[in-house]
Amino acid sequence: LSPTVHLESIAARCSLNLSGADYYALCADAFLRAIRRKGTSAMPCAHLFPNGMGDAEDEHVESVDQDAEEVEVEGCDFEAALKDLRPSLGPEEARRYAELQRCFQSPKSASSAEG
Repeated sequence: LSPTVHLESIAARCSLNLSGADYYALCADAFLRAIRRKGTSAMPCAHLFPNGMGDAEDEHVESVDQDAEEVEVEGCDFEAALKDLRPSLGPEEARRYAELQRCFQSPKSASSAEG
């Protein structure tokens, strides 16, 4: 993870009805974008294919030297992943889960959460 990436600011921009699986998908997508960015940057003429190179790109990414530098996920990777992320929970489901959380919260934690 690039030291310039602030996960708190990324999380603040996320929809309130994201599930844990959605956050996982966001991070996984950002990581895959970083891998592709690194892989295609090593490819000659990659700039000629702004939409990717299909199977040829996938084969190249798979064949990138295993001992190459580590992949660093940058803000641009999260930005692109955020644009494509669709919450798996609708507003009604999110309300239902919030209600369940309130029902199962212990009285002590519920009073501290209220103020």
